[in-house]
Amino acid sequence: MGGSVVGSEWDHELKVKSERVAGFLERVGCDGLLLNRQANFAWATGGGDNHVAISTEWGASSVLFARGRRYLLTSNIEGPRVMQEELAEKGFEPVTSEWHHPSMPDLVQRLVPGGRIAADGSGFARDVTKDLVEIRAVLTDEEVRRYRILGRRGAASLEDVARRVRAGLSEFQIAGMMADAVLQHGITPTVLLVAVDERIDRFRHPIPTTKAMDRRAMLILCARCGGLVISLTRIVHHGAVPAELRRKHDAVTRVDAAMILATIPGTRYADVLERAREEYSCAGYADEWTFHHQGGPTGYQERDEIVTPDSDGIVRDRQAFAWNPSIRGTKSEDTMLVNGEGYEVITASPAWPTTTVRIDSAVVERPDILVM
Repeated sequence: MGGSVVGSEWDHELKVKSERVAGFLERVGCDGLLLNRQANFAWATGGGDNHVAISTEWGASSVLFARGRRYLLTSNIEGPRVMQEELAEKGFEPVTSEWHHPSMPDLVQRLVPGGRIAADGSGFARDVTKDLVEIRAVLTDEEVRRYRILGRRGAASLEDVARRVRAGLSEFQIAGMMADAVLQHGITPTVLLVAVDERIDRFRHPIPTTKAMDRRAMLILCARCGGLVISLTRIVHHGAVPAELRRKHDAVTRVDAAMILATIPGTRYADVLERAREEYSCAGYADEWTFHHQGGPTGYQERDEIVTPDSDGIVRDRQAFAWNPSIRGTKSEDTMLVNGEGYEVITASPAWPTTTVRIDSAVVERPDILVM
């Protein structure tokens, strides 16, 4: 699908982000901002990709905002590709070093002589990694548009796989189908978890194994395009859903719906979690929240923060969240955007069966178990 924005759309996004960076640098008293982590590079470049290894959050190229100019700092290996495929016509000036003689501090000093540098983890600069999460939190119009496209295509891809799982397929095979489905759209899987049958009851983070499916499968996907990340879970059952599983899934979708409704601007993250704990307790599963985290704010990472009772973050308008309440044997998870006093589930799709949850006067549709 392509994740990097260009043209007039980029011009507007760049203006917004440059103003945020300039304001931040003024507040912290620094002359430049150096970004290397994949999440921050993508945010700063309108979806540009600086990764080589998927398994690390660090990229192979960096960007530097300094004194009204924008630079790409990279090696002679990465420079040609990144400039041609990620940053073409985006106004970044390439500064390249030989791959066998990298010297990031020297490059930065040459570009900003005597300057004070903030960075997302470089040892020679002021570490502002946590501040950058806050700077990224409120999405631009362009990011919202890209996120919606990613959500629709990612959900459709996962749900297509879910409809094709059958008895005899191993968890590894199902995970391979998931990866293939999203990669065909230019979406990179960052988390692939699959459990079948009793493994769903045993593990909250089920790394795929050779175990073959009999009747039930849970598919969990986090996937990235243009830096933005979606998270969602879908469950399939061959044959009638047992009464106990039905009761648990109804309970977990109610917890999820309560969290979604509680995610409004000005609300503390911890208060959303407390609302979940109330619903767990009312449903007769008071301790279930302690066996797995409940999710949190998202955007350019799977989670910018795992929310705990001590979290002091505040929900902001146009911020993304992925809550994921679970009860042994089932789970409910999607990616949502805060939209004024409302919400938008960007990984919802009309083709997947839903269960209707009513809380006070509100009605929320949550993914049901697909019965095949």
